[in-house]
Amino acid sequence: MISIGLTTWKEHPALIGGEDRPVTLSEYAGNFPLVELDTPFYGIPRESTVVNWQAAVPEGFQYILKANQIMTQHDQRATPATTAERVTAFDDFKQAVTPLVAHQQLQTVLFQFPPYFNRTTANIQYLRDVRVQMEQLPVAVEFRSPSWFETPGMTKDVTDYLQSLRLTNVITDEPHNLNNGIPLVTAVTTPELAVVRLHGRNKEGWFNQGAN
Repeated sequence: MISIGLTTWKEHPALIGGEDRPVTLSEYAGNFPLVELDTPFYGIPRESTVVNWQAAVPEGFQYILKANQIMTQHDQRATPATTAERVTAFDDFKQAVTPLVAHQQLQTVLFQFPPYFNRTTANIQYLRDVRVQMEQLPVAVEFRSPSWFETPGMTKDVTDYLQSLRLTNVITDEPHNLNNGIPLVTAVTTPELAVVRLHGRNKEGWFNQGAN
């Protein structure tokens, strides 16, 4: 089965006839069976907030939640979190998604790593740490550094490693060149789930980011 969803539910006015207001989750769920939420990246939601999300959608509606920025090491370029803070972020996140797990509504947790999360020994080990911390929860990994897929042989090694850890390789369609972005790597590393993220083909906007 193929499920199609968008990122967030508020910012899609086409779903409500172009009205100038945020789309509600109920309105969104009337059009799509799945949503990807990036808000947990910025702040881990309360468990009560997750329960409220569930109340607004039909049974069987699915969620993909982005891992918090501490969990994906986005903090490394600013003030790095301590080991204890990182562990706490994982624990708080797992607690927050408990209602989704109980009702089989958590499609996966998306670990979208930053472009400076390069293929290093430490980061290869960190992927194993992610699996240990996330226990049995489904996890999808999206790399933003081309260093993970520099050669066909390396690509196979990386995808085999993801498979061994039961981490879903996110198949990413995006602009890329030799120094930025990653190629389309179609390897499926978890038989129960494949994730394709469509970032669009706007090379100018992708490589020359501005205020808009």
